[in-house]
Amino acid sequence: ITKINQERGMINWLKRYEELKAYQQKYGHFHVPWEDKEYPSLGQWACIQKKNKNLHKEQIRLLEDIGFFDKK
Repeated sequence: ITKINQERGMINWLKRYEELKAYQQKYGHFHVPWEDKEYPSLGQWACIQKKNKNLHKEQIRLLEDIGFFDKK
């Protein structure tokens, strides 16, 4: 069950990651409002990712690849 939950969690994480990429491509930044109508709760998710100390190496790499952790 744990493996299935981990896989579901990663699938959900990847969906949010793709939303974050789409947001950045549309607006040119990652400063998603907490209550964005087009991207509900994405701002909260993005904030959590910046503070999350338990991200997998692959998740960190994906976020780094799109410049999410860059100071702008």
